[in-house]
Amino acid sequence: MSESITLLELSDFIIKREESSAELFLIMAEKTKNGFLKQRFEEFYVETVRRLGYLSDFRKNQGKNLFFRIPLNSVKSYLVDIQLREQFNDSQALALTILRAETSERLYHRMESLVEDSESRALFHLLHEEIGAHRIRCNALYDQNLGLESTGDVSDGS
Repeated sequence: MSESITLLELSDFIIKREESSAELFLIMAEKTKNGFLKQRFEEFYVETVRRLGYLSDFRKNQGKNLFFRIPLNSVKSYLVDIQLREQFNDSQALALTILRAETSERLYHRMESLVEDSESRALFHLLHEEIGAHRIRCNALYDQNLGLESTGDVSDGS
């Protein structure tokens, strides 16, 4: 029999990763010298808190569905998390955000196809769509920020 993980265990992991992302966005909003990026990090924080709300509501309302078992092999490559370091710059924070968004986007898409009930499918579809849009914005910000760093103008990217 192959190893499996419950939807409860998986949601715990996802919630912890989202909480860590929210913390990162607050730290970076405080730390950055770039006013434009400060606004974006604050917006990312709000989006992440909204996703945490969805996940929290999901956990409260799922009952026995939280014990639905998912084959570990089908999701384990998405369960790797990148840990925060004490010191990193705006570009490194954006790169970390992109990596997390990419793995989350794949995980949510995979979960949408694995769960059996329509409510869970709808949630993972919504999360997949939201994190995909988030990843695209982060990629654009990363590219823009690299351009600003190369010119030495990191004070304000607006």
